[in-house]
Amino acid sequence: MKIYAITGAGLLACAAVVGAAQAQVAYTDSALNGCYAHHSTSVDTGSAAENRDAVGTLCFDGNGHIIAASHAPYLSGGVGNTNGNVQSRNDTTGRYSVTNSPGDGMGTFEGKCTKHAFVLKNVDSNGLAHGFQYILLRRKKGCADNGPTVIGGGAEYQGPLK
Repeated sequence: MKIYAITGAGLLACAAVVGAAQAQVAYTDSALNGCYAHHSTSVDTGSAAENRDAVGTLCFDGNGHIIAASHAPYLSGGVGNTNGNVQSRNDTTGRYSVTNSPGDGMGTFEGKCTKHAFVLKNVDSNGLAHGFQYILLRRKKGCADNGPTVIGGGAEYQGPLK
């Protein structure tokens, strides 16, 4: 009986070590490479609430840049509706970083007026994320892009940059 208990405990310890080693992936900026269709929404409350829904495209170069083009197809851009005020833009640019902090596959992206946290999802065997979830961290002071203080959404892979 003692032999079985010792052998079983040893196998469990080996499985725990193997499982822990396989859980660490350490993704890089190259996990976001191509264009992603996104949708976000907010639910602010109070007398000065700013509620927004937005759809659009974010295109990542695999090297830490969100890119747009000066002519059609514009690559990154979108349409937002804030309390009935609809606006669109086709010049969305910025930077992103897959930091793997505070968890694997997490990072931030930052544009002209906002900074978001994200987590990668549906990463294939080549290391390409086929989607991500994100939330707003902060709005930069002095930006004309007023909006909700709580906003988040998700994005799905559209395809490679052409």
